Amino acid sequence: MANAMDDTLRKLTRACEVAPDDPEHWMRLALARRKRGRMAGAMLAARRAWLLFSADETHKRAELERIFGREVLSEDAATPGWLDCRALADALDAKTRQAHTLKLPEGAVLMRKGEPADLLYLVLKGRLAVLGETSEGRPPKLVNFVGPGALLGESALEEGAVRTATVVAAEPAVVLRLAPEMVIRAWGQQPELFIAFCKERMMRTITTALSSTPLFGELPLGVLRVLARVAWIEPFAPEETIKPAHTYMPAFAVILRGVVHMLDTGEDPPVYAGRGTQGTVLGLPRLLGEEPPALMYRAETKTELLFIPFDAMEDLMWEMPSFALRVRKAAEQQTQTLMQTIAL
Repeated sequence: MANAMDDTLRKLTRACEVAPDDPEHWMRLALARRKRGRMAGAMLAARRAWLLFSADETHKRAELERIFGREVLSEDAATPGWLDCRALADALDAKTRQAHTLKLPEGAVLMRKGEPADLLYLVLKGRLAVLGETSEGRPPKLVNFVGPGALLGESALEEGAVRTATVVAAEPAVVLRLAPEMVIRAWGQQPELFIAFCKERMMRTITTALSSTPLFGELPLGVLRVLARVAWIEPFAPEETIKPAHTYMPAFAVILRGVVHMLDTGEDPPVYAGRGTQGTVLGLPRLLGEEPPALMYRAETKTELLFIPFDAMEDLMWEMPSFALRVRKAAEQQTQTLMQTIAL
């Protein structure tokens, strides 16, 4: 059964290569990948089909949106429906809700990075843009869009915290201002709201982290959301082994925080071969079909890694040759740096 499905995938992939402007091929590939469990690849193919279908083929687009979610198909879509936290508003009486409602004109700043965090905001209407930092002199970079159902400003739940991002209204919007104790009380009454919030926060955390990484930073927002759907974050304690020597990483990884030591076990005793810090990628040999490296990876400090399945990376590299080129350049630079470090 698996072999038959793999053969089908190969044929559909070839059809997309021969006729890259045919949305039907991409839609069939998306559905086949989904059936095979290659969810990131399925969403990537669905994005291509959705963009290629003409404006009058609304039923085809609607079918893709139903299956995969508009937020991964369109760059300007906002919060997914399954992450909707608007039920928080139901915990407030009408008078309190009216007193805490804030209307924002397009372009209005809801919060600025670095400001004290004292309130949370529940988006009721409109879209807001989450902006990230760029190099000096360049305009802020769009990290994400959020819409109705999104809960923003969760740093207010931590005493003395500051805002971690700037958020502006991308269009006229309405938000509900919530004190931390109001949110915590509502979560106690409706635990499912807390679960929805945790899912949304994780999605935004991963999307923001990827957009801040050189390898992924230039990818379209919808593609980052695709990767965020299948990625996960794991912590490692100081001195904990992340990857033994002569083995592959379990998945492609990006260091979110902390420091990772790389030790060449081909020598006795092992030789220090370098270190990885925030933004360093791990798992390139497996992705590029090379032999498992003799390097052992070990956390030097408390470390968090963001993992992305290899099949997601492979499908992305196939669909976006420019990204594949960046991956290969990153591998060359990493190998060169390691060789220079070992030589010293």
